[in-house]
Formats: sequence, C-alpha cells, structure tokens
Amino acid sequence: MNKLRFLLCSLLFVACNTTGPSSSLSIQVGTYEGTFSITNFVGTDSASTQQSQATFTFSDTGWYTCRGGLFLPGAGEYKILGDSLYLTDMLARVAIFDLTQVLDGSFHVTMDGDSLVLAQNDERLDRYRTIKLKLQ
Repeated sequence: MNKLRFLLCSLLFVACNTTGPSSSLSIQVGTYEGTFSITNFVGTDSASTQQSQATFTFSDTGWYTCRGGLFLPGAGEYKILGDSLYLTDMLARVAIFDLTQVLDGSFHVTMDGDSLVLAQNDERLDRYRTIKLKLQ
C-alpha cells in the first residue's frame, strides 16, 4: 500500500511540474520590417495577390505592434507555441472597419537568423497571408 501511495504521489508531482507545449522558437525583441502579401482565392481556378510594406515590433513582455498598407494597424499580445505564433489583437478602434483586415490568429513561423516569415492559411475566408520580415 505504501508503494502505491509513493507511486501516486510521484506521478502527481511530475504532472504538476510539467508545462504545456514547449517552444523551440524564440523571436528576437525589436523592430522588423518587410513585406506583407495576401492571396485571395476566387472560385477554384482564380486568385489575386496584393503586397505592401509591413512593420512589426516585438517586446520582451509578450506585446507586439504592427502596421502596413493592406491591414489595419494593430497591437496586442503574442505567444509562441511549437512552430506557431499566436497574435491576439487588442487595439481599441473607434471607427467601423472590416474585421478581416485585422492581423490575428495563428501563423506558422519560419526563422533564419534575423529573418522571420509568418504564414497564415485562412480557409474560412479563402486567403493566404505571408509576412516576410527582417530585424532592423
């Protein structure tokens, strides 16, 4: 019986010390500049792509800001889980606007030195967004 108690207590201790998914990625704090591309799919055989400049700033407190020509300026919290970056836009806006122009949600992240690529496949709105950035 004592062995069973010890085993259960050991499992409970290990379970309490285990965290969620660990992140192998680490975004360097600072300002990144680059390009934002959005491809909108129309039907099954047609697509249009637009491109503009983009600027992102990531802080060490988990806060980001962003601005660019094809999306609304934003600010909020970010977190990295696995190979994904999750943006939660928290910027208060007073005007009526198109919510689909807000950058938020999950982005697949690829890093190469001081370059950062964010990709989002938004099947609900039939679009693919890519942001290629370089640390300034």
